[in-house]
Amino acid sequence: MNAFKISALAAAVVAASSVSTVAQADAAQAWSQFANDSSLSLHLRNFFHDRDRDNNGFNKGQDSEQQSWAQAFRFDFASGMAGNDVVKVGVDAYAYYNQKLAGDSGEGGLGTLKGDCPSDIDVHKGADAKCSGGKQESHGKAGAALKLSIADMAMIKAGQFRMSGPMVNDSDSRNLPSVREGGQIRSTAWENLNLYGQVVTGGSAKTNSGTSEYEVNGDKENVYVVGGDYNFAGLGNGLLISAAYGKQTNNLQGYYLAADIDFDLTDNVNLALGSQYGSASLIGDFEDENKADGNKEDDIYWYDLGASLSFGPAKVSVSYQAVEQQDADDGFGFDTAAYSWEGGDDDTGFYGRNSVQIGDFHENGETSYQVRGDLDFADLGVPGLTLMARYIDGEVDKDSLGSTKDADETELDLEAAYTIQSGAAKGLKFHLRYAQYEYDTNETGDKELELDDFRFITSYTLSVF
Repeated sequence: MNAFKISALAAAVVAASSVSTVAQADAAQAWSQFANDSSLSLHLRNFFHDRDRDNNGFNKGQDSEQQSWAQAFRFDFASGMAGNDVVKVGVDAYAYYNQKLAGDSGEGGLGTLKGDCPSDIDVHKGADAKCSGGKQESHGKAGAALKLSIADMAMIKAGQFRMSGPMVNDSDSRNLPSVREGGQIRSTAWENLNLYGQVVTGGSAKTNSGTSEYEVNGDKENVYVVGGDYNFAGLGNGLLISAAYGKQTNNLQGYYLAADIDFDLTDNVNLALGSQYGSASLIGDFEDENKADGNKEDDIYWYDLGASLSFGPAKVSVSYQAVEQQDADDGFGFDTAAYSWEGGDDDTGFYGRNSVQIGDFHENGETSYQVRGDLDFADLGVPGLTLMARYIDGEVDKDSLGSTKDADETELDLEAAYTIQSGAAKGLKFHLRYAQYEYDTNETGDKELELDDFRFITSYTLSVF
């Protein structure tokens, strides 16, 4: 081997060694970015739920009292973002398990444990009385999502994760939350402007372990959402305008618009005002089927108005909510203001101000009023203690029911929460909720449904790293 070949071989070895060294350095840096900014938390939640019904034969073959008790263990992992100034990559993951502590068969449907009954149903229509057996079981779920940051302009996420917004939102009102499967992109370039887009392919309800795909008439149909909000700084403490549009082919499309603003009247007094508008309409196959059934109505809209006055430790709020009235005599076929996506295990909740612990007050032709009071005891010498009371009174127009009398819907909610402020148990929270709900058609002289709902929740979040 001549000197030239020896030199070339040596140069190649040196170059390969340099490339390997650079690659190892880049890998080490990426791992450092990924690992150093990672976090793992454990959220513990103990949930006792008791619901007592008195509704004149409503629960045929079932106990009038439903009860469940469970302990949840929820691990949430969020990695750091590894990459360069243009592209950074990370991973989020979760593993949840809900252990049954008590809950007899025939008393399910509360959403606390997995069972045969649906959860969070329209209680006065009796859906949870029609389930098979009402069995209650422990359950869990796990999943992960890939996240991608593009030049600090946008954050993309794909996989299984929780989504929020008026069109698609995941409930965390029991021990385990609902979760979506799909993709989402959010803008991160502007301080006051937030834009987002979502493609939702499936969902896993609070009481389900697996994920089910969205489909319409047996065909896979994703839910598509675009929306955003803009904060107009300088108007009070900021005027926030929000808008969203959602669509599922051959089923439904919806619009949403909201405006919220608040003012500091004095150092201790704040006035907040807000309003929302939403509409939903059938499209494609479902619109054609609705018309073929002789129904004239295939859309519905709702709106609400709200105001609150905060002074020192107290806050008083009032709200009005109305859903378009459409006559049942005219062949009405579309009777809910909620965004009802077909297929999947969907826990999307109604966004109205009067959607509370039990009722949503969003029937066709329903108007409702709410009065609410909140009290924070921090300034009164008991930090960590809060109380809340609210009352909602709704009336459903008789023409929308095809009835001779308006129906009445009422709910009283009382809440108390306390968070330990210091010591070894700092952050441990106790939450007590009570609701009294009634629905009366005013036709028979007996209330269609009366129930008392009691919930005691203990929660604590531990940072593992």
